[in-house]
Amino acid sequence: MNRRDVLRTALAAAGSAALVNAPPAQAAPDERKASPKRYKMKKSINLWAFPYPDRMSLRECLQLAKDAGFDGIELNYDL
Repeated sequence: MNRRDVLRTALAAAGSAALVNAPPAQAAPDERKASPKRYKMKKSINLWAFPYPDRMSLRECLQLAKDAGFDGIELNYDL
């Protein structure tokens, strides 16, 4: 083994040791997991989207809309 080989081996070992002891690189945060943007709009639905009065009562339609997360319902029927 000559001097060049010894030097090359020593530098490779030192470089490997430096990489092993280095702190792990921080990954960029995943933008898809960030909180969704909030809007001041309310969510509503029209009563014609429900099977009223054929298969559901008005109370059932309103409860279904509430359970689905709607803030209001537009009534366009003669009640």
